Amino acid sequence: MPRDFAKQAGTKKIKQKPAVKRKKNSRTETKRLRDFFWGSCFGVFLSVFGFYFVGTTAPKNLIDLVAQKGTSAPEIMYENDSFEFDKKLKSSEIKGDAGVYKSPEAEMQLFQTYRIQAASLSEKGKADQLRAELLLAGMEATTKHSKINGENWYRVLIGPFDRKVEADRAMTKLREKNLAAILLKEKKTN
Repeated sequence: MPRDFAKQAGTKKIKQKPAVKRKKNSRTETKRLRDFFWGSCFGVFLSVFGFYFVGTTAPKNLIDLVAQKGTSAPEIMYENDSFEFDKKLKSSEIKGDAGVYKSPEAEMQLFQTYRIQAASLSEKGKADQLRAELLLAGMEATTKHSKINGENWYRVLIGPFDRKVEADRAMTKLREKNLAAILLKEKKTN
């Protein structure tokens, strides 16, 4: 038969702590209802007082007009207003100083173009071959001849580009072809 070890002789009984009693809410339900009732009465009193005050201070002709039309005062007050903003805007001229909004950098870009030097080669055949490859890749390429220290050099140029973003895109394409390109800024010639 199973043995109950809790009832063995010589063991202490564990006393349970009494349950914690909750504090009762200090406001009973009746007090809440009483407060709601008096708050409602105060609100009704303010409403009646406000209507009385508005009725005695409003101009007599407005009160008569409201009585005739059977509508509220705000509807009558704005009845004859007209909004002609769109007509006034179409017929008027708006003047502004655009120079305030231009940045010096934007003005600089209006007079600049960009070119990219794809390579500078000493042999004309290699320069023409690179130019042909770039033309086939969809880039507008040209070659320019120059003499430096008595030696002939052939520069392969791409462009012109009006915006730097376009030039940067072309530079990315050249890097994909393992070409160390150089971005050149030039003044626009019209």
